[in-house]
Amino acid sequence: MPTTDRSPTEQLSEHIGDAVRGHPAVLRAHGGAFGEIASHLPGRQVTGVRVAEDGAVEIGVVALLDRPLPETAAELRDLVREAAGPVPVHITIAEVELPGDVQEDR
Repeated sequence: MPTTDRSPTEQLSEHIGDAVRGHPAVLRAHGGAFGEIASHLPGRQVTGVRVAEDGAVEIGVVALLDRPLPETAAELRDLVREAAGPVPVHITIAEVELPGDVQEDR
């Protein structure tokens, strides 16, 4: 990652968000029922990613139901740990869509 004026937590939140949204089974990020799964950064937020003070990471997604959900969750957990290290990772698959019903808003 390039050197910037952003804090390590900001950089990590953005990196995790990009990695998760890039997964083929993730249709979009999901912020939870009340927007609680988000990293609030100066002037913006990363919806669907929250990095706790203890290093734990929570992500929320809407997934494509083209494979078993535990497989998707395991792959997402691995992506997060590649970026954040061996931390607890909590995944919320808030909604699913079938391949034929996918809205073109990726």
